Amino acid sequence: MNSFAPFDRLTDEQLRAQTSSAVQIVAALGACIKDSGSNGIPSGWLYAGLCDRLTYVHYKAAIGVLKRTKLVIETPHHLLIWKEYMK
Repeated sequence: MNSFAPFDRLTDEQLRAQTSSAVQIVAALGACIKDSGSNGIPSGWLYAGLCDRLTYVHYKAAIGVLKRTKLVIETPHHLLIWKEYMK
């Protein structure tokens, strides 16, 4: 069963909880990428460590947030690098 319901069917409490969870996921992924240093971390390797806790769709959405906010850069070879390490 999918734990995520359409937003129009959520109570305010459920919506707050899911929003909080999403923010925590994005922050945790950002911290992992930043902590990997200037060499970055392969996206597939990072997801492999999370696949039992996070769906691929949610993982890609969280990485997308980091990329759209320009905190993370993804190379053509799917290496995730924290932007401040890019020269």
